[in-house]
Amino acid sequence: MDHPGLVAAATDRDLVCAHLLGYAAGRANGYLYGDAADGDLHLTDPASRERTMTALVAIVREGVLPWFAEASDPDTIVTSRAADYTSDPVAIAEWLASRERLDLVDA
Repeated sequence: MDHPGLVAAATDRDLVCAHLLGYAAGRANGYLYGDAADGDLHLTDPASRERTMTALVAIVREGVLPWFAEASDPDTIVTSRAADYTSDPVAIAEWLASRERLDLVDA
């Protein structure tokens, strides 16, 4: 950890970033439309597998990758959907501190 005095102690988890696909894609609870289940994949029906996978790829390209782009840049995260709808704003403040961007913490 680069700044142990500024961020919470590390844990033994391997998880770096997690967010429900429906939320990251801007498709859930007050985003554009839909709900968190938009990220659920149901591939048991052979007739709908290709359509399901095509829709998933579109969600990732159009919603998820842009979400990660804005959430992975200290200058844009403070005004991003990721920051607006986070359930853990302290994690964003800690991440900004770890990137030596304390100037953005108030934002």
